[in-house]
Amino acid sequence: HRNLSANNVMLTSTGTCKICDVGLAKVFTQARRMTTTVKPGAEPYMPGEVLIAHTEYDERLDNFSFGVLIMEMCLAHEPHPSPRFTQEEHVNGRRMMALIPETNRRREELNELGATHPLRPLIERLLQAQADRPTIGEIHSELIALQASGAYESSVSTLHGAEAVSTRLGKELQSVKEAVDEMRQRQTQSEEHLRFLEQRLGQTMDQKLQQSRQNLTTLFNQSIEQSTTRSVESFGQLQHTVSSLTAAQQQVQQNLGGITTSQQQLHQHMTASIHTLQQEMAQLRQDSEQKIDSMTAQLLSAIRSQSSTAQSSAMSPTPISQEQDPQAQSVPPPQVDFSQVNQPTSAQQPLTKPSVSITSSLTQPPSAEARNRLITHVRASHPSHSRRDYSPPRSTHSPPAPPPPPGRGGPPPPPPGRGW
Repeated sequence: HRNLSANNVMLTSTGTCKICDVGLAKVFTQARRMTTTVKPGAEPYMPGEVLIAHTEYDERLDNFSFGVLIMEMCLAHEPHPSPRFTQEEHVNGRRMMALIPETNRRREELNELGATHPLRPLIERLLQAQADRPTIGEIHSELIALQASGAYESSVSTLHGAEAVSTRLGKELQSVKEAVDEMRQRQTQSEEHLRFLEQRLGQTMDQKLQQSRQNLTTLFNQSIEQSTTRSVESFGQLQHTVSSLTAAQQQVQQNLGGITTSQQQLHQHMTASIHTLQQEMAQLRQDSEQKIDSMTAQLLSAIRSQSSTAQSSAMSPTPISQEQDPQAQSVPPPQVDFSQVNQPTSAQQPLTKPSVSITSSLTQPPSAEARNRLITHVRASHPSHSRRDYSPPRSTHSPPAPPPPPGRGGPPPPPPGRGW
């Protein structure tokens, strides 16, 4: 059957037991008399072997359930065993779950049954392990023996005592039903009294309800008006804010347009200023070169005139004695070579080296004092051109030009021994 319990045993009007609910029943054959289904029926009526997977069991499962059913009939209440498993510590340190013997799990119920009960030995044998459990034939023989010895009558009297308990419980249930009926009658009377009070106080309640509705309507209308006013004010403020933001955006756009125009004007002004500055630099360079050319020509003329005067003095028939001219004893006659003097051309043409050779028969060179006076006079007349620099002006918007190669352009090297 595999599901034998008190719910699956029916009693006829004559007291005959009928086993029902055979949905889990298993038909055994000669070739196969074992099954391995885990926990097929109600757990309080199942032995321990059906709770372990891959464990085979046979029809002695029903014998265990029959023993639990006999104990339930004797105690007149459903079985409530303790848990089936307990943790067991093994040598290797692993915790395993171990089955508790059924007699230990149902110790409280067996004690309640009593040690002298004639059916207790049979019940304990039915609660044993599968190998030690009696067959259904042995159970039937033992029940027949109990009936023949007279001990069966005491067990039946116990069952009759359970029926008496059931009868007493039925009477108590009947009294409870009567109390419930009385409470329902009182509830009906209370409802009638409440209806009477409603009839007396109905008009007053209607007036109060109407007044409460009016008050609520007034409060609701006031709340709506206040909310509408606040919404209109908020909308006006929002419109003002939007207008201010639009005006600010237009002002920002105008400022951006003015900034763009100012930037363009500044760029044009800077371009014009740079162009004008370049023109002025070119003109200044041209003027400077012209002045330098003029001064160079004057200097050469002065040197030529000095050389001519010195030659004419040397060719004079009246020599100066060494006593009248003390410098003649220590200063040799000058000998000047101006072949290294540059004569610059116009601003657009590169500078060349004109060949100027002045041969003098003088053995005495110009004195250092005269040469220093000449240099001081030239620098005082043109302070901005104290040094001859024929390089083009540098633009602020372009990198500086690389230095010219040696020997082309720029100031000529000074004559040897002259200190220019």
